[in-house]
Amino acid sequence: MDPINLAFLLIIIGAVFQGIFAIFIKNTKPLRWENFWAIFSLIAYFFGPLIFALFQISNLSSILTTLPRDYIYLPLILGMIWGVGAITFGLCVVKIGISLTYSIILGLVTLIGSILPIFINKISLSSAAITYLSLGLLIVTFGIILSGYAGILKDKILKIKSKASLSGIILAVISGLFSSFLNLGFVTGNSISSFAILNGVSNTSATALVWLVVLFGGFITNFTYAIYLLKKNNSTNLYKKLSLKVFLPILTSGAFWFGGFALFGIATTKMGDLGSSVGWAILISLSIVISNMLGIKFGEWKGAKKALKFQLLSLGLIILGVILLSYSALVD
Repeated sequence: MDPINLAFLLIIIGAVFQGIFAIFIKNTKPLRWENFWAIFSLIAYFFGPLIFALFQISNLSSILTTLPRDYIYLPLILGMIWGVGAITFGLCVVKIGISLTYSIILGLVTLIGSILPIFINKISLSSAAITYLSLGLLIVTFGIILSGYAGILKDKILKIKSKASLSGIILAVISGLFSSFLNLGFVTGNSISSFAILNGVSNTSATALVWLVVLFGGFITNFTYAIYLLKKNNSTNLYKKLSLKVFLPILTSGAFWFGGFALFGIATTKMGDLGSSVGWAILISLSIVISNMLGIKFGEWKGAKKALKFQLLSLGLIILGVILLSYSALVD
């Protein structure tokens, strides 16, 4: 298969993973949020990247011991900042509701996570690539905003009390800015992947080392916060009620979450200079489409026909934007 086609296929599969990982954790009873989040963080942010790196890099231990620390600091710190964004995402859902949270945060994540890598890597684009990239990002962002409006309209039709507040919206903007740092951490890890390649690791496998560093930063933030809540709420004893029936969905969810980004990382190596920008936008955009399609299938929009029309329009716009983004990589 042609490398660029393979890259698109990997990102589509990754988007499916990202779009469906949450359905496995809709019900985590009898655990509290912090019980679940501690386990999820261990699987998705620590063991997932570690196992992936061990499979991809045979001499991982020797590379880690000789990897210059200067290469690690920035991606690790950006990963920690992204971790704050992941935590505040959950707080935003409580403050302003799911629809508005997704609209604001994922809109910012798509835009910032796609545009900044171009400047960080000092990529020179053709005029055609700039046109398709800009238009694609604008359409995707508008689609995400429209999706948020559809969600708010649905809540109004179904008489679900609105939670929107100025403080919640400000927090969502901050969360969106911080959440985009995941891709920035991956992009600034070029020195890490270059070091791995110099030590005999293939180009595609080297991305595993970058994720190991970046997501470890996110693990530090998320796991620390979960441990803090476990102690504060005295909820550690709930682990006594942990069963295989509860653990397996969390394990699956964590594996799918990391799997999506692992495939994205591999795909970027096959897409040329625009890989980390276009690939990121496609991954996030398609994951939104897939998660919303699942929501429609599971009846979340039942009884809100008018809102559903807006939602379907938003998904169509996002798909159109994804097509334009894909074409920007091809013409470049």
